[in-house]
Order: sequence, then C-alpha cells, then structure tokens
Amino acid sequence: IESVSGNEAEIADQVEWGVKIYVEATAPAAEATPGSAPAGDLTPGRAYLSARRRQRNDREAAYRAAQEAAERVADAARAHATDRATHRPQQGVLAGDAGENVFNDAFLVPRGRSEAFRSEAAGAGHGLAGVRVEVTGPWAPYSFAVPQDDGRGTRGTDDTRSTTDTADADGGDDSGDSGDTVRGVAP
Repeated sequence: IESVSGNEAEIADQVEWGVKIYVEATAPAAEATPGSAPAGDLTPGRAYLSARRRQRNDREAAYRAAQEAAERVADAARAHATDRATHRPQQGVLAGDAGENVFNDAFLVPRGRSEAFRSEAAGAGHGLAGVRVEVTGPWAPYSFAVPQDDGRGTRGTDDTRSTTDTADADGGDDSGDSGDTVRGVAP
C-alpha cells in the first residue's frame, strides 16, 4: 500500500463533493433549415441567417450562465470547502448524453458543513437558462489523498490539481486567476 504525503490528518473528518456544470445542448430552430418558409418579410436566406444568429446568441448566453453558475459554486466553496481539485471536463460517453461538461471540480468539505455546501452548489444553476449543475457525493476524499513523492518528482498520474498549484493543465500559469471561470471552452 502506497503512503500518502502526510495529509491524512488534514483530510480526516472531511468528504469530497464533485460538482459538474453542463451547458445544455439547444435544439436547432426549425427555421434554421435551408428552404424553410421565411419569417415575416424576410427572404429564405435572411430568415436562415437570422435563425443562426439567434442560435449563436443563445449558445453565448448559456456559456455566460455557466460562468455565473461556476461563480456561485466558488462562493459556496469559499464558505464551506477547505480545498479544491480541478479535473478536466468530461467528454464523450463520460459526459453523458445531455449537454457539454464545462466544469468538473472536486471540493474537500468538513462533514459538519457538508449539507450546506451540497445545497448551495446544487442551487448554483437555479434561474440560469441552458445550464445544468450536477453534485455528486459525499465521497471518500480520493482527489485529496495525494501519493507520497516517489523520489523521481512524481506524485501519481491523475489529473487533479489543488488550488495551490500554479500551472494550468495546459502548461500556462494562472496569472492570479482564482480558477473560478469555466475552463477550456470558448463560446
């Protein structure tokens, strides 16, 4: 059994909560198909372009809403969590059928504040169109039980990272960014 880096006491009596934020896929508007009847006084081409513009605006609005949800989760974390691990957003089969996963973090929360954190994080998407927030847990704090340094400067192979890390997963630096933004996805 591999030992952990002396953080057993730090994670004792704490649990891990996973929070994922999804931008929901929007169904294409019926009038966005070429050859459909024009809307109002618009020609078919202008009606199509107008529908595509509406789709783009709706998508951008959903990403702004996802950013707001991420900020609400960060507020809950500041109030209740003691640490945060950032995971890559899931894609394909792992992400499920509905929506694009744009936020996938784990939070270390003392058991006594666990329900308050869960409730606030789960409510982060309320009133935000095109956004779904999924909260899972409580789990054993696997994302925070870091294997001890093996002498080669490596600590395992998972893609978690604490808020104390300074390098982004893509090799850039945070440049003072608190990590409270929806990462890796541009609207």
